[in-house]
Amino acid sequence: MPSVALLTAPIDFLEYYTQQIADSLERLEFDTQIISIDDGRMREHLDRLFKNPPDCFFSVTTINCDPMLVNDSSPMLCDLVNKPYYCYQLDPAWQINHLINSQNTHLIHIDKDYCDFVSPVLPRTYFLPFGVDDQLNGNLEKTNEIVFFGSCFDYEAMEECGEKKFGLEILKCLKDVAKTCLLSPDLKIGSILLEKLGDTPNFLNQISFVESYMRAIERIELVKALYPLPMTIYGHSFVMNGSTAKKGWKDYLRDFPNVTVKQSISYAESLEVMKSSKIVLNSSPHFRKGFHDRILNAIACLATCVTNDTEYIRSHFPKGLIYYKYGEWEKLKNEVSDVLNQDRRSESDALRQILMENHSWQKRMEHFVSSIWKH
Repeated sequence: MPSVALLTAPIDFLEYYTQQIADSLERLEFDTQIISIDDGRMREHLDRLFKNPPDCFFSVTTINCDPMLVNDSSPMLCDLVNKPYYCYQLDPAWQINHLINSQNTHLIHIDKDYCDFVSPVLPRTYFLPFGVDDQLNGNLEKTNEIVFFGSCFDYEAMEECGEKKFGLEILKCLKDVAKTCLLSPDLKIGSILLEKLGDTPNFLNQISFVESYMRAIERIELVKALYPLPMTIYGHSFVMNGSTAKKGWKDYLRDFPNVTVKQSISYAESLEVMKSSKIVLNSSPHFRKGFHDRILNAIACLATCVTNDTEYIRSHFPKGLIYYKYGEWEKLKNEVSDVLNQDRRSESDALRQILMENHSWQKRMEHFVSSIWKH
């Protein structure tokens, strides 16, 4: 029986997805163990791993989960025991020197465009879209109208920080690239940036800024565009790219009384809210060929998802979602208003069935075992 050690951290959504993947691998007859890097038992875990190393390591992460990694030049746990490490990244990860420097590392990502961009420097890069819990389902009674789960990225603070970091001229170019890519979701962000500025020593910081700025601008405009429809936001202000957030949702939405802003809630709590919601908003313009988990979870919870219009998502879900193009806000508001007054249960049930047949974590791990593991 092959064995895998899943490394994680005490962050609720990481623990949630790690457990989903572990359960799926166990059904595929893998011996799994989940190790939290901050549970106070790291020495005990390391002693066991060195004495009896697993066949591979796996982490679902937006952070470094390797307990041995202090900097880019320090040895990784997978190298010390000479076993493969599959790092499943949920966000664009541009600082990956520690992965490039190891021959045992394999990068898995939820967006194909990102994989295509990174694979020339890290050939062991694989595309594996987000999955969904096949037991997740929604409530018959929908007591919430429109909900959005996400932090407010203070784009004004980002601009101030960006001017200091890059200079006014480069900042203007980065903002132009962000706007161009928002308007054209089929463009590859990295390619457009290289075309505008070339492969500069500051490229990784620049592309990180562009993606963060796209997210910041779009989600605020999206929320404002749906006025006066009733909406609840769960989220707080968030620091992006070294900037210090000065404004949050309540500052940017001071003149939008239709929006109720609440504190962030746990991942499990957010799923419970989705189950009773008619519409779930998703803004993820930095994903060009992949899913955000909000899309899949919303469908599973029988909510109608409002999301960016990309060829990739449409190819999997031609009907049942509300797609929007950046800037076409009046059209979107009319569609959302219509859906709020409709009974979409049968359509939502059919969409959920398509989801579970093709996008469960079990399906994802079957693909991992057949096409990525030991390849």
